[in-house]
Amino acid sequence: MFQRIFLSAILAGLLSGLIVTALHHVTTTPLIIESEKYEGGTPEQTQKTSLQQSNTHPYLILVHGNAHKEGEASSEWSPADGVERTVYTGLTTILTAIGFALLLTSGYAISNQSINGRIGVMWGMAGFASIALAPALGLPPELPGSAAADLVSRQIWWLITAVATSIAIALLIFANNWVLRAVGVLLILAPHAIGAPHPEGYASSVPAEIQGHFVTASLTCNFILWSLLGWFSGTFYKKFSS
Repeated sequence: MFQRIFLSAILAGLLSGLIVTALHHVTTTPLIIESEKYEGGTPEQTQKTSLQQSNTHPYLILVHGNAHKEGEASSEWSPADGVERTVYTGLTTILTAIGFALLLTSGYAISNQSINGRIGVMWGMAGFASIALAPALGLPPELPGSAAADLVSRQIWWLITAVATSIAIALLIFANNWVLRAVGVLLILAPHAIGAPHPEGYASSVPAEIQGHFVTASLTCNFILWSLLGWFSGTFYKKFSS
């Protein structure tokens, strides 16, 4: 059982991660590189922008802020454009995909259903809704140079939203009691009723067109990733069960 779970997840994550890495290379990566042009500038410009934002909105935090004190080099590291960035993006995507695939194959085992590629895609869509779509309603993907609230607060809200949505989908699909299904609906709505943490004001050095394109591209890549994960993991899970 454990061998089937892990082997199916590793193969599904590897194949899906490689495909989506290529997709990121031609969709989201060029947008990130373009946004970094607006985030950058000379140290004097960066320091001036940071001071202006601090005076206007004291609780604003740049998501990928690189401001540094005068006379000091920035201590933040980032991969160089080209092969290095692609390699790091690929490794991150593949490892993340394997982790998500483990969640799917573990779910297959717990559900004790007959699994194939088609059913796996349905599980993948549930994963996409829980991990990507629902959190994005409150905290959409952000480019460098975007303002955001405290990182820990955002991570906590994201985790609560993902877990609550996952439980809600499970209740809506598997529960036979209407009360439990009603609880599922409330779980979907609750995180958004509370509201995601946001700064008191919004500021971004990146044009809105680039930010909008990035959100769409990121969610599309996530949709494709979860679809591939569902199909590959379901197919391999069925194959290794025989």
